Amino acid sequence: MFAGFVLLPWPLLDKLWAIGYGICPQRASHSFFLNGQQLPVEARMMGMFAGFLLSVFVFAALGRVRAGRLPAWPILVVLVLSAGSMAIDGTNNTFYDLGLPYLYAPYNPARLVTGLLMGAAMAGLLWPIFNMTVWREYHDVPVLNKAWQLIALLAVLGVFATVILTRVDWLLYPVSLLTTAGELALLTTLGAVVAVPVLGRFRRAETAWDLLPAALSGLVFAALLLGVMSAMRYVVIGLAPLP
Repeated sequence: MFAGFVLLPWPLLDKLWAIGYGICPQRASHSFFLNGQQLPVEARMMGMFAGFLLSVFVFAALGRVRAGRLPAWPILVVLVLSAGSMAIDGTNNTFYDLGLPYLYAPYNPARLVTGLLMGAAMAGLLWPIFNMTVWREYHDVPVLNKAWQLIALLAVLGVFATVILTRVDWLLYPVSLLTTAGELALLTTLGAVVAVPVLGRFRRAETAWDLLPAALSGLVFAALLLGVMSAMRYVVIGLAPLP
């Protein structure tokens, strides 16, 4: 199935758009453009997916890729409160759309930044749970436990936001690939956490090769979820773009 998708004679950006089709409205007004091309998912989801994957990269750079404990509580509080900013922004935007009192007019930079913060929070919560689920011997340390580690993570997210907000056009394909990889990584990680206990492989992995069943089950979960959601959207509105 995946090999067939890769071999389809479509332009790369069209394939990335197809992956995001079921999970994101892909409205031009809610999206960023690089080199004149609309990115595969909207600003908020782009931030969330990229923020998740970039956070995992930071965990790996810190030697915490197998960490099985949540961030230290002060950092966890910061992440949770930061994630709440996306809820506030989303609620404000809904009020604006409904003609109710609102704090500010919706704009894409806020969607992007709050999405990035949500992605980081999701990584801080989900990644340790994933490690505790799949590894026989996970590292009994928090994914983040020092203020400088949180600052490093926020700096990485800040660089990504800067690339988007300053329109670094030549990074169209890297940004699109990173965002889509983040989408698949988030859904695959979630799927693996659900599937591993069902498959009777709870805390069985000792090497990277041992992760293959968990990774494949999570990827199948992601593919099924995206496929079902894409089919539902197609039945309702077809291929017409949303306003």
